[in-house]
Amino acid sequence: MGKIIFLISLLFLVGLLFLTACETEKGEQEEKLVEINVEAKQNYQLYLEQLNKTNEIISDYNNLVENYIGLGGRYNHLLVDYQEAKDYTWTGCRNEKDFIKICPNCKDKFNCTDSFSMLPTFGCKHTIYACTQFKRDEINIGDIVLFNYQYNKDTWIVHRIIEIRSDGGYITKGDNNFAIDLQTVYFKDILGKVFRIEI
Repeated sequence: MGKIIFLISLLFLVGLLFLTACETEKGEQEEKLVEINVEAKQNYQLYLEQLNKTNEIISDYNNLVENYIGLGGRYNHLLVDYQEAKDYTWTGCRNEKDFIKICPNCKDKFNCTDSFSMLPTFGCKHTIYACTQFKRDEINIGDIVLFNYQYNKDTWIVHRIIEIRSDGGYITKGDNNFAIDLQTVYFKDILGKVFRIEI
């Protein structure tokens, strides 16, 4: 009888140990599942953030494409007008006493650095005179003007006006350039109006 009780007790202890081991294993598995769920949530959140950034990039790209298409249509219109009236001449200056001089070997800051955009009208081998006293109504289509480059005020550009917009802005282009200037020039930006070109 004692042996039977001993065996029953032993079986009970083995069963208890087995259940304890199962509970421990179950608890560890649940902890692992919690860790996996937390990691999955973090990965999903990261995915959403990357997706939002991607959508923003796509949206910016689509806006750029739309702007480019619009600019292309405007450029084609201006190119036709320019080709039809490519024999532009400038209208000269009322006052030629006050002027800016740009020449090949000038010792001041007004040195030519681009010899291609206005060929064959002029290049860096030429000396250019631009009057500085003029009124708004003296700036016309065909005039070559000296103006501030909007992205770098220390840089000046000498290009031809090919259109005057309704808001008073000037569309300019280098005679040798295929594209118009992206910058719209306003009267306040014009530093001089070319009236003489010498070799």
